[in-house]
Parts: sequence; structure tokens; C-alpha cells
Amino acid sequence: CYEIGLGYYGDVCCSSIDGRGDDEGETIPVTPRPTTAAPSKSPTTNAPTPSPSVRPTQAPTPSPSQSPTKSSNNDCTQCSNEPTPWMIGASKTCAAWPQTADRCSSAYWKNKQFCAQTCAEKGLAYEGTNCCLDAPRPTTAVPSKSPTSKAPTLKPSPQPSMVPTTNVPTPSPSVRPTQAPTPSPSQSPTKSSNNDCTQCSNEPTPWMIGASKTCAAWPQTADRCSSAYWKNKQFCAQTCAEKGLAYEGTNCCDEDETPTPDNDSNSGSCIVCSDTPSSWMTKNGHTCATWKGLKSKCGPNGQTPSFIQNKFCQQSCYDRFDPPIAYVDGDGNEEICCET
Repeated sequence: CYEIGLGYYGDVCCSSIDGRGDDEGETIPVTPRPTTAAPSKSPTTNAPTPSPSVRPTQAPTPSPSQSPTKSSNNDCTQCSNEPTPWMIGASKTCAAWPQTADRCSSAYWKNKQFCAQTCAEKGLAYEGTNCCLDAPRPTTAVPSKSPTSKAPTLKPSPQPSMVPTTNVPTPSPSVRPTQAPTPSPSQSPTKSSNNDCTQCSNEPTPWMIGASKTCAAWPQTADRCSSAYWKNKQFCAQTCAEKGLAYEGTNCCDEDETPTPDNDSNSGSCIVCSDTPSSWMTKNGHTCATWKGLKSKCGPNGQTPSFIQNKFCQQSCYDRFDPPIAYVDGDGNEEICCET
């Protein structure tokens, strides 16, 4: 026990080593290993460790916010919100026009970066832009535990009433018609004798003004009178009324006017557009003027960049849709097609 450092207290043991001294063995004193002092009666450390804290030293992280926090990115810029030339002529703004989001993916719009701010706010930002966005709309608070209305709606009566709810019954039907039957319709429209009629405006669209078209002479006026865009702006109201397509809420007086023929179809800033179908359309027997699928190539249902870049069915794409779909030239300017 001594040799392995566990000697008894106060004893110093000697060690006998074979092979040293005489044959009997020689007793050689061995320097004892130092032992520890007497055990201390108290802990050797200055003070015991403190008791554990009652609560965490740091507050927990707050709950996530109900609405996304506004980005603090100082690198964003206030993008331009410039509309197209057609939109300016038609008094359309990027933020208010319902078709802005549909046009944000147009190659023509991306190239010119029309309505860049509005497109970014609708999640259709142009590549390479970082438009500053408005603060997000606040989300609803935690759902209420009770209905928000002050009182529930009245329950239906348990039994139907025995008498009618109207004050008096309707009178007995008349024995004979009170008015004579209407005469046969006239072969031509009769002139209104209503003294309350007004002389309606006959203002053409911005495009018609640029192409030197008049409401009375343009052959396609009657086709456009039912357009929501025309009704909203009340373009050519007088001519539409004379063609039996009066706008709701108007009472235009009739006028005896002789339409002035439009002899110069290429006047103004319009150009003579081609109406060449694609090779696929020709192979499948489709024409630009009658093919129903045209609206998905250059109409309100979408625009195919390759179809427009090759200027397939340019004239029909311009004539058949409202607002008209204008192709662009090599400089990026809209091409207004003349009446064919």
C-alpha cells in the first residue's frame, strides 16, 4: 500500500529489492512519497456556487408578428409608373386600368418598362428592378370569440299567417284589354317626338382622331357601340343612338345627317398593315379574320411574343379587339393600322 502511494498515516515503510547487496537481500531505505495533509474541515473553495436563478436571465423572443414587417432595404428605388401612349390617349392610368396586370408580362411592356411601379406592386416586377413597395396591408386581428353583429336576425314565424300581408287584395282583372293592340311595325324607324331629348356628343376615340376617322363615316362604329370601353367613355354617342344602339341613360335627338364617306383610309398617322397568317394557321385552314384562337395570340386572353414579332395577322389583331392590339416597329413605336 505504501509503494503505490497509500501508506498508513505516520508510517514510513522500507522496501526490500532482490538482486542487490548480499544473498540474504539488503534493506534499502526508500524515500516515501509525500502524503496529503490532514483533511480540511471545511471546503477548500472560498464560497459555494450560488443557487440556480429562479427564472431565465434573458426574456424569451417575442411571438412572430401577425403581418410581414416592412423591408428596411435602403437599396430600393421609386420606379416609374409611365403608361403606354395608347393609355395616355384613352385616359388610363397604370394603377386603375384593370388590364395592367395582364400586360406586365408583355415583351413590349418589359422592353419599355411601362407601369413598372404598378407591375412590381402586383408581384410582376421587371427583371433588374427593385421598386420600393408600399406598406403591406394589415392582417385581421385574432378571431373574436363571439359574433361581431349586435343581434342575430329574427327567426321566422312558427306558423304562416292566416291573412295576406298586403293591405288590400288586387282588383279583379279587367273584362277586356284597356288598350288596343299595337299596330304593325313600321318599315323604317320613326323620328322621335320626345321633346326631352338632347343633342348627344359624337366624339370619336383618340385612335380615331389620330387616324382621321369620324363616328358617322367609320364602318366599324356600330360594332364598337356595344364595347364596355366605348359605353364607359360614351364615344360616338349620337351615331350609336342613330344606329339603334343608344347608351343606357341617354336620350339622343335624331339628326338627318348624310355620312361623309371616308375616301382617305390611309390619312393621319396610320399605316397599311399586312394580315398574313402563320404557317400553322395556313396548314390547318384558318384565316386571320375568322380564327377564334386569335384572341390567345394577340388578344385579351394573352399575347404570344413570336406571333407578334413576326407580325402575323397584324390587321385582324388591330381590328378585332378593343382596345386594339398595336404591334411595334423596330424603334419600339406602336403601329396604328389604317381601315381596310
